[in-house]
Amino acid sequence: MGLRQVSPGAYVTPATIIATLQADNKLKVDFTLPENYSSLVQTGSVVTVSFAGGQQRRYQATVQAQESQVNQTTRNLTVRALLPAGVQVSPGTFARVSVSTGAARRSVLLPTNAIMPGDMSDQVVVVKHGKAVMTNIKTGDRQNDKIAVVSGLAAGDSVVTNGVLFTQPGKPVKVRSAKQALD
Repeated sequence: MGLRQVSPGAYVTPATIIATLQADNKLKVDFTLPENYSSLVQTGSVVTVSFAGGQQRRYQATVQAQESQVNQTTRNLTVRALLPAGVQVSPGTFARVSVSTGAARRSVLLPTNAIMPGDMSDQVVVVKHGKAVMTNIKTGDRQNDKIAVVSGLAAGDSVVTNGVLFTQPGKPVKVRSAKQALD
């Protein structure tokens, strides 16, 4: 039972809220998922829900339902999951939901300014034997200032992240460590 919204003796109508009543034995978590990832959740699949607070609390929640259509404005799908019984969380608490992709995907995160978009494919400048080499790549997920490169780079490749537009294929590149660049 929530806080009382009226005082004794106050005039109430059928539309007046007297107090709120919350059922906390079956807590549901509603979250949105970009339409690209809608295939990752189906009824019965499990997501991880974490709540911040004094200590990080994580729970496995079971997907109960999902909206039948994607939101036309945000291009997101609304999903509802049920938390296990006994979870001690206040209704309305902020939650972070993690959805498993099933398979581990290997990728490298690069600053977005290191990528040169092209008509046919995106490119990065890789330094090989001290010279600039244009390399075609395939990109994946994007964050604010980083983008995942899912193919086109090999382990140990050195990628130019600053001054990309000034590099020319086959020309020498002066490599400085991050510490030298700050000095």
